[in-house]
Amino acid sequence: MEVAVNNLRFLRDEMGLTQAEVAKAVDISRPFYNQLENGVRMPSLQVASRLARFFAVPIEDIFLTSNVVLGNENQDKFASA
Repeated sequence: MEVAVNNLRFLRDEMGLTQAEVAKAVDISRPFYNQLENGVRMPSLQVASRLARFFAVPIEDIFLTSNVVLGNENQDKFASA
């Protein structure tokens, strides 16, 4: 099974929140949020949009199509562009 790359854990940790707090804020269950954070499931556009608004970042900064993950040593995703 392929695992989706995302920055949910990094963003949540930066805000000092629990999975339950984020899930409640964006109106999803904690188990579903856990699956999103662990890359087991992908959100609908509606849920992705709510997460982006909650974390105040663009959707593409959460759910990536490249190997760029926030918090890694190579954070400058535009360096190779």
